[in-house]
Amino acid sequence: MLKRVRTFVNCKLATWRAALSEMPDRYDRRFISHNRKVWRGYRTDRSGGEVLIEANRMGGCNVAMSYVASYLGQSERAKLVVFYKNLSDASKAIYESFADSFHRVNLQEYEAQVETKFRQVYPSIRSKHDLENLCVDGILIGDLVYDTYIRQFDMATVDLSTPEFERVLREGLGLLFQWRAYFKRHMVKAIIVSHGIYTWAGIITRVAVDAGIPAYLVQMNRVYRIDEAHGVLPYNGHVDYPAQFGKLSPDEQARARTMAKGRIAQRLKGERDVGKHHLLRLNYAATTGSRVLPETGRLKVLVASHCFADGSHMYGMSLLPDFYEWLQFLGTISERTNYDWYIKLHPDRNRWETAHVEAFAGRYPKFKILPEGTSHNQLVADGINCVLTVYGTIAFEYAAMGIPVVTASPWNPTMAYTFNVHPRTLPEYEHILMNLRDLHVTVDPDQVAEYYYCHYMDTGDDWLYDDLSGIYSDMLARDGVKGSLAYDLFLRQFDIAKHQSILATVERFVRSGDYCLRPVHFVRVPPNSNEVSLQGGKGQSC
Repeated sequence: MLKRVRTFVNCKLATWRAALSEMPDRYDRRFISHNRKVWRGYRTDRSGGEVLIEANRMGGCNVAMSYVASYLGQSERAKLVVFYKNLSDASKAIYESFADSFHRVNLQEYEAQVETKFRQVYPSIRSKHDLENLCVDGILIGDLVYDTYIRQFDMATVDLSTPEFERVLREGLGLLFQWRAYFKRHMVKAIIVSHGIYTWAGIITRVAVDAGIPAYLVQMNRVYRIDEAHGVLPYNGHVDYPAQFGKLSPDEQARARTMAKGRIAQRLKGERDVGKHHLLRLNYAATTGSRVLPETGRLKVLVASHCFADGSHMYGMSLLPDFYEWLQFLGTISERTNYDWYIKLHPDRNRWETAHVEAFAGRYPKFKILPEGTSHNQLVADGINCVLTVYGTIAFEYAAMGIPVVTASPWNPTMAYTFNVHPRTLPEYEHILMNLRDLHVTVDPDQVAEYYYCHYMDTGDDWLYDDLSGIYSDMLARDGVKGSLAYDLFLRQFDIAKHQSILATVERFVRSGDYCLRPVHFVRVPPNSNEVSLQGGKGQSC
């Protein structure tokens, strides 16, 4: 127990140091020294253009970017340019260890252009739907502005009348004009970002895709090649799950379903950290024998709330513009029904979000907020009849227990399967909600298992770190690997074979043209291989 507490404290300290310190700490310095040895002489020709790299503070992400960027720089004969708004000395030193130059994003030179365009588009934004569908010069930026405003100011929804909203919109316009101009003046061969759902990195991504320039989202557990077929967004690999699973042989499919069903069973028993690090938090403790939901004879509906500030447009457009508006819509529906309505707070919510849910329940008294930590198994035992979510993991979990789940987004992780109900329009959604007693869903356990396998098991989580799920579990949280501690963790695992394996994996993925890096792209170079070593020789160690 003491070891786990010490690990947790060290993780938090590493994160705080990364956020607050200007100077490189000991982990930064070790990684900088390592990079200078690893990448010395790797790229000899930089005449073919540029690869742009987004600066960020996440240590694990920077390890990943150093590999993808270095490979692209070599294959495209391009120099590596880091773009940033603000950059600490520590971060600059990290990027100098593998990149060539820096571009500071300065929107001041576009102020006149921004103001002209702002006066044109702002009057047209009369509603939240107008905002999320806002296109400027052929580029959709409204959803990015929407989510950036909510995230930046910790708001439950957008207030179009505030100076803060105007500022976010102006900045989005400035980024659009800046990158359009930059791509005209520079020969950009690829861009690399750490995220794609907010204006800072989302707009450059969409400008790049529009211009036919490869755009990669690179994280320590994921690499995506963002394209129009997936909504110009990351995280939309679920569109491909049936085809992805269909490429397995019949025997492989049977084994995959068996493994997935075993993992799901563990998950629903409350066992921790099965099916990768995405599922660390559990509310599937055993039933207690004491009812949480009273017996009333009425239909029992569970609403699984979302984090208001956590990217409501992550997968694309939903039936309602954000999670706050979704709850308000359900509130109005509740007043017209004779159901028992229950709401479960999201376990990863921000503190301020609790007050919003409590205020919501005050406005719509048919809603009862469930006690913190209420077991889903207990809710099922008490007779929950239906679950409502926008796109949460609860969609497959309750389906696995045979409970109907209705989503509120045509773009959601389970959209390719029929074990959930996916209304396509708001009127269709309203009709379903008003007639839940007539809702009948046939859940195919094989479909649920197929989804689980594709979403949580056939993933690229371990492309960079060995057993990333185990690392997250040991650290009790994901935050521990965001700071400079991520460099130390990587270097503990490093050897020449691992270095060669990562580069070969990146090459196979890039050459494949696939949307998401997965185990099918993994290359494992055995130790003492005669493959190319760190600096182009054989067997050389750093």
